[in-house]
Order: sequence, then structure tokens, then C-alpha cells
Amino acid sequence: MKEFYWGDVFALITSDQDISTEEARLKLLDKVCNSENLNALGTSWNQLTLDQAKELLTKALTYDLAYSSDRIAPDDKVQFFKAEILKYIGDQSTYCFTNWFGSPWDGERGGGWNPLTTNTLDMGIIFLTQTKLTFAYFISED
Repeated sequence: MKEFYWGDVFALITSDQDISTEEARLKLLDKVCNSENLNALGTSWNQLTLDQAKELLTKALTYDLAYSSDRIAPDDKVQFFKAEILKYIGDQSTYCFTNWFGSPWDGERGGGWNPLTTNTLDMGIIFLTQTKLTFAYFISED
């Protein structure tokens, strides 16, 4: 992935974590951010539906954050990386989060974000189930 993207993707086992409440889920996200040297966002995360998160992931894998019309990877690579990132997401309930409100690829540079890094632009997309947390983040500079 490093050939196309600046950022990271990692997965953690969550079967021993309590994610039964929104408060518990947000605390877990902050704990993960702290361990990865990312900014903890507390209640500033934006919860998405699974379909919204998958669409945002597709766009993040396809286009640059800073230059939103610039394609950064061909379709075959986008689909490959998306399948790899989502391979642990099955039929179980999935909570999805991002640090963005809106999307830089929709409309007139839509949306705003709460930064995870000290970079000019970043986007985190998190998929959380009772057994696995998958955290993808993308960084860009303008």
C-alpha cells in the first residue's frame, strides 16, 4: 500500500473489549489513537453507517485528500486494498467512525474534520466489531 498511500492500516482484536455503549466505543477509539500517536477525539468522532464508511474508504483509496480530483491508484488496486481492509468485516454488527464531517470528494470541498495528525490533511475510517477493530488513516499535504 505504501506505493500509493501515506498513512497506515492496522487491525486489533476486540473480543476482550466492551463495546456495548457509545461511551465504551469512543473510549476504545481514544485508547487506540493514544497508542498509535494519533490525536484522541473523544466525542468528536462522526459515526457512519457501514455503507457510508465503505463509500468513504473507496474514495480515500481512489483520490488524494489535498487534490481531491487527482486519482492516486488504479481501480484494480483500489478494489484489492478495499477487500484487504474489509476482510474481517462480515455479517456481524459493525460500528463505523471517521474524523470527517462530510467528504472532500463531494460537492464544493464539502465537510470539515478533526485532525488525527499534525499533517495538513488526514482522514481516519474505523470499522469496529465485537471481534476486530480495523483502523485506516490517510494523510496528505497541499
